[in-house]
Amino acid sequence: MINKRRKLNLGEDALRVLRSYVRTLRALLVKESKQFDLVVGPGDSGAVMVKFTEYVYEALGLPKPRIISLPVFRSSEEESLPEAQQIEDLSKSQIVNSIGGRSILFVDDEIGKGEAAKITLAIIKELQEQSRTLDCVTLAEDAGFTTAKRRKIEKSLATKIEFRPFSKHKDKLYNAIFWFIPPELEDSIQHALKELNIEGDKYPMSILLNTPIKKLSNGVPVFSYEMHKSVAQKVPNLNRLQKSFQVHVRGLVQEALKNG
Repeated sequence: MINKRRKLNLGEDALRVLRSYVRTLRALLVKESKQFDLVVGPGDSGAVMVKFTEYVYEALGLPKPRIISLPVFRSSEEESLPEAQQIEDLSKSQIVNSIGGRSILFVDDEIGKGEAAKITLAIIKELQEQSRTLDCVTLAEDAGFTTAKRRKIEKSLATKIEFRPFSKHKDKLYNAIFWFIPPELEDSIQHALKELNIEGDKYPMSILLNTPIKKLSNGVPVFSYEMHKSVAQKVPNLNRLQKSFQVHVRGLVQEALKNG
C-alpha cells in the first residue's frame, strides 16, 4: 500500500487536505473569533486531528481550550460495540470527568453517516455539569454528511451542529490526511507493523505523533499505547523518529498559515 500511495503521489493530496484543515480552523479562530469550551475527536483519527488542532492553536499563539479524544468505535469496524453501550461505558469511564460549557469543536479526518459524532456528542451531553443545548462546530472532510443526517443528530441530542467541511471527500480515497509521512520516517514503522502482523494505514501516523490507539479491554472501549511499545522494540530509534515527525508537522502547520 505504501508504494501504491507513492506511485499515485497521494502524499500531495494529503498535504493539500492538511493545509485546508489548518486554514479552515484559522478562519474559525481568527477571522470569526470563535471560542470553544472543548475540542474533541473520536477514535484513532480523532486523536490525530486533535493533535493537529493543538499545533494550530500553538502556532496562532491562542490559549487552548480543554482538548480531549474518546475511544469511539464505528459500526463498520471489525471490533465495535452498539452505540448505547459505548455511550454508557465511556460516560462512566475515567477518561473524561464532568464537562462545563456548551461550545464544542468536534474534529475528525472525515464524516459520512455521523455515527462517531453522534456517540461523542451523546457522551458529552451525559457529562455536562448542567444540562443545556450544545453548540457544536464540526470540522471534517465531507464524506456524505448531508443536512438530513445532521438534523437527525441535532433532534436526537438537543444539539446545534454547524458543519464546516475543510475538504470534499474523493471517491474511494479514505483517510487522505494520514498519507504525508516522509518515507524515511514511515518505512521502518511499517516494516515493524508487518512483522507484528498488524494492518492499518493510519497506525504510523498515530505512532509518530504519539497519539493513543483505541481497543476493547474486557469489552470496554479504551485508549492504549501498547502498539507503540511493540513497535519501539523493533525500531530502536522510534523516539527520534517521533520527535523529527512532530517538528515536521509543526513546520507544515506554520507553512500553511503563512502561505494561505
